[in-house]
Parts: sequence; structure tokens; C-alpha cells
Amino acid sequence: MGVECAKLSQTDVQKIAEAIKPAGLYAQKSQAIKSLALFLMENYGCQIELLLKQGPEKVKEELGKIRGIGSKTIDVLLANYGYPVLPIDTHVKRTSIRIGLAPPGSYEKMQAHLHKVFSPEKRLEAHLYLIKLGRTFCLPRNPKCNVCPVSALCCYYKNKPQK
Repeated sequence: MGVECAKLSQTDVQKIAEAIKPAGLYAQKSQAIKSLALFLMENYGCQIELLLKQGPEKVKEELGKIRGIGSKTIDVLLANYGYPVLPIDTHVKRTSIRIGLAPPGSYEKMQAHLHKVFSPEKRLEAHLYLIKLGRTFCLPRNPKCNVCPVSALCCYYKNKPQK
């Protein structure tokens, strides 16, 4: 990460935006990426592991100060570095509510509820499966309930008027 971080911290935001354009929201994301690289270079010598070693609360506090980096992004980072958090994105939120794993609520309330449902060692896996479920079957409009592998367990499907 060190070399890439140092290069990113010196790269023009427009160049970063061009590189990430296919991901969408590239103008905002490119500035956040640049800000993160500068932050890591100035404070941790581009060694994110030094920040991560300080624990999740410190990571959330530090990275939460950077414009464009929110709870989900921080939690994705933490989860991928082995911390037992379940990030909540749009797919996780939608599928969790529909299935009945968590009631609607704030990011923090939903995450706290899902942390009770999934053991710490299964949270990253649950996050990835809920995303896949949301992208494949539990679509925002016209969900594919009839072929969904969890429809027998799903509150949305059970309460949905059958045609």
C-alpha cells in the first residue's frame, strides 16, 4: 500500500477521477481517495496497518474526519482487515429488512441488530452473501421471489400478495 498511497497522494484529482469513472460518482470518490492518501501519508507514512493496529474506534474516528468517507466505507475496510463488523450497504439493508433479519433504522441500529444475528467470524461472509442476494434475487423493483433460495424464510415473500 505504501508506494500506491504515496503516488495517489501526489496524483491530480482529475486523473484519479478518470481512472475510477466506471465506478460512478467519480468526482466525489476521487477527492475522497486523494484525501485518504494524503491523510495516510502525512500521519502514518502510507502504512494503513499502523492505523488499523489502533483498533476500530480509532479507525472510525480518524477516517470519519475525511470528507466522502462514511461508516460503510470504514466498515468495509475494517471487515476486510479481519475486524468483526458487518458493513451495511443498500443491498444489505434491503435484503435484511425484507428477509426479516433486521428492522428498518439508522445505520448503527441496523448494524447492531445484525451483529446479534451473525457471529463475529461470519459477519464478512454474511455481508458478501447479502450483497449477492440483493443483486441477484432481492432486487429493489420486481424482486425474483419465486426463484430466490431464501424465499421460504423471507417475511417479504410470505406477506407478498400472490398472483
